[in-house]
Amino acid sequence: MAGGARASDDRDAKLDAYLQSRGLDGVLSAELRRRLESATGDERLAIATRLGEAYARQLERVATPEERREVEVRSAQLLSAIPDAASAGLRLSLAKARYLGAEAIAERARVRLTTPEERQEAERVLREVEGVFRALGMDAHQRVQRLEKQEERGRESESDLLREALGEARRVRSLAFYYAGWSNTYLASLTGSPAHATAGLADFGWLLGVGSGQPATLDKLRPGLLRFEHLARAAIGCALCCSMRGDDASGVAWLRALEDASETPPGVKAQLTARSIDVLGRSRRWNDLSWLVERRRRESNGAPLDAYDARLLVIVSLEALERPEPRTGRNELAESLAQRGMADLIERGEVSNVLDLVERFGTAPIGDEGFVVLYVRGLQGFRRAREAHAAGSNDVDGPVTDETLAALYEQAGGLLEKALAAKVDEALRDERDRCALTLALCRFYSGRLVAAADDFERAFGSARLTDVREESLYLAIRALDLAIGEGQASQEERRDRLSKLFIETFPASERSARLLLARAGRGLVDDREAVELLLGVPADSPLAMSARRLAAQLLYRMYRGSPGAERDFAAMRFVQVAEELLESQRAAMSAGGTSASDPRDAEASVVLARQAVDACLGLSSPDVDRAQRLLDQLDRLAAAGGVDTRGFADELAYRRFQIALAREGVERAAELAAGLRASKSTLANSAERRLYQAVRDAWQRDRREENATRLVRFGSLVLAQFDGPPDAAMAGVMDTVSDAAAFLWIEKNDEVMRDRSRSLDRLLIERTLASRGAMRRYAELSEAAGDNAEALSAWRTLGNALTPDEDEWYEAKYNLFRLLALSDQARAAEAVRQHGVLNPEFGPDPWGSRIREMYQMLVGPLAGPAQGGTP
Repeated sequence: MAGGARASDDRDAKLDAYLQSRGLDGVLSAELRRRLESATGDERLAIATRLGEAYARQLERVATPEERREVEVRSAQLLSAIPDAASAGLRLSLAKARYLGAEAIAERARVRLTTPEERQEAERVLREVEGVFRALGMDAHQRVQRLEKQEERGRESESDLLREALGEARRVRSLAFYYAGWSNTYLASLTGSPAHATAGLADFGWLLGVGSGQPATLDKLRPGLLRFEHLARAAIGCALCCSMRGDDASGVAWLRALEDASETPPGVKAQLTARSIDVLGRSRRWNDLSWLVERRRRESNGAPLDAYDARLLVIVSLEALERPEPRTGRNELAESLAQRGMADLIERGEVSNVLDLVERFGTAPIGDEGFVVLYVRGLQGFRRAREAHAAGSNDVDGPVTDETLAALYEQAGGLLEKALAAKVDEALRDERDRCALTLALCRFYSGRLVAAADDFERAFGSARLTDVREESLYLAIRALDLAIGEGQASQEERRDRLSKLFIETFPASERSARLLLARAGRGLVDDREAVELLLGVPADSPLAMSARRLAAQLLYRMYRGSPGAERDFAAMRFVQVAEELLESQRAAMSAGGTSASDPRDAEASVVLARQAVDACLGLSSPDVDRAQRLLDQLDRLAAAGGVDTRGFADELAYRRFQIALAREGVERAAELAAGLRASKSTLANSAERRLYQAVRDAWQRDRREENATRLVRFGSLVLAQFDGPPDAAMAGVMDTVSDAAAFLWIEKNDEVMRDRSRSLDRLLIERTLASRGAMRRYAELSEAAGDNAEALSAWRTLGNALTPDEDEWYEAKYNLFRLLALSDQARAAEAVRQHGVLNPEFGPDPWGSRIREMYQMLVGPLAGPAQGGTP
């Protein structure tokens, strides 16, 4: 019993590891919830912990607020089912996972890269987790106090356990207040509330040497604490909180302490520029901020600021310019800093950032010349044209027909052409490629389709970014498609050439599958490559079902046209894909979806099921169980979809015959084959041949009476199918049936079987199709039937077919002499005497000895010593 439990645990652990390694935390969560229902004791806590970890990973990856709330509800249900004492670490992990998602939004909000909905969601999450962190911190603090008292009066034997528990309680307290502090920091940033900043300072006080809920202050910071990364990060939080409370001097002091401390971790120092821009910009300390930017450029040998820092510099400067400045003489410096940040973004090739900032604040900070300026203005023109296009047309993805809209695209294209003509630094090479792509889009949307295809193809050839190359080549194909649709048939060859090039260049792209679907039958790539491309389309793609249907068609064609092992491989892959498609159709019918109401889908699924049954039974080792399941599914699909199966009823009957032959044996299969014969099905011949092959194989494995009787029975059915003189294929069946009939004659003295064998062998001999075995068999059975003349003739024919180098030749000679002696001893004597002259040793034993005896009987004693010499 214990061994079984351990095996089960091992299987569960392997399954958990597999699901986690594939990122299938949703599936893993469902599995762990199932196990949790029946688990008890320590096992229940262990499963709950793993489930909490899975929820935490899900919370870090959720894409929408709806998904986040669903996981949060499940997390809350888990926590309510686990005792509080055992779930502190679990609660902390889940709250931290929720916090990290909100933190990412808050960081993007600092540089104005979020939507109002995202900010609202971040605020909601931060308010909720701040309360969780605070409660966990206070509970942990009380636990620390109790454990410290126990440690003071505890016994030596308990000291290790107390130290371990105390260390864990302090760890939870530290982490809880750390995340509570940052939750309040980000809430203050998102809401502008100084109260949250004050609360954040109090939270950080628990870590930075104050404790007991008092705000952290720099003068009470214990030396050496900043070498710990989480404490150094807490110090950054203190700087931000001070700034948001209006105490910019303290905020700057915290940042300076981190800057000056030699032990500050590198990861924290890397944040100081952005945090300093935030603090100095909020307090409008433009001189200090200008000095900071200059110092950073000197330290990096003139390199521009990082994109995030540069964008933040532009935002804090320009947003300050939008508000009245209480002191005069500073607006010029703020504007200069905004221009500095924009220049750094341009130098780094951050066109998307520049474009977004220009949309927010206007073009004043970017200047009048250069590639980036022209490119950004061209992009603005393109964006305005797209907005007008969307407002005035139902087809926003196709060319416009309105001349005014076309003119907007041409105007934007003119700016982009000028940008392409400008000198471009190597750092902006990728943006130049995007500029070329956008120019081609202007041509496309304005209706100049062939010119657009030319531009797209040039952009593909010159670009080095994979996404630009892919987009350019695909859009070139689309432009040519539309041109062909407008009557320019001469572009077809070019369109197909580019389609083939796209598939070869971007085989993993979903668009390759789309092209294959659109060009099915045009042979852009061979079937194997096409199958891999089509099956690589993600299951959640709108193309997935269409791609798998075409893949199934290609795999079935490969199965039907491939030899040996390749045929088996193609069959198995085809069946796997077919089963997925059939299950999708069944689910759609069960749910009453659109597929259920379309008889064409039902008919296509029935055809697919028929092909899958064929493939299962066509394997070198037929998978009859799978074939039966597919037949059952076919029946259900046909019934549900109203598909008339009478047109292929004999095919289904034949499949059931094949399954019965493999599962139930020859007799049951023979009944079904007889049904096919009675219905005059064209498949009756195939069924009878399969029966014959099955009993022939059984006969070759086991030469017994039952197998011989069946072989004559079913072999005769196959022979009845032949019309006309026997050929090589028919000769093989005749020889096998004759062999079985001869066996029955020997075993049962069945004269009917003897004569049946003789008649088959006689026909083979007459048509010169008889094997040596057939001629020997005919000779022996003819003699047994009293027809010595036929037996003599058969032995003579066999002897003529052999050579003296073969032992069988001497056997044939012996029987020829023996039978000839029965009717004409003189001729027999002459024949055996001539044999002795030509073969002094008479031949190898046993036939040589027998021929020697016959010589002595018919001719006389042998000459020479011991009567063994030459006659």
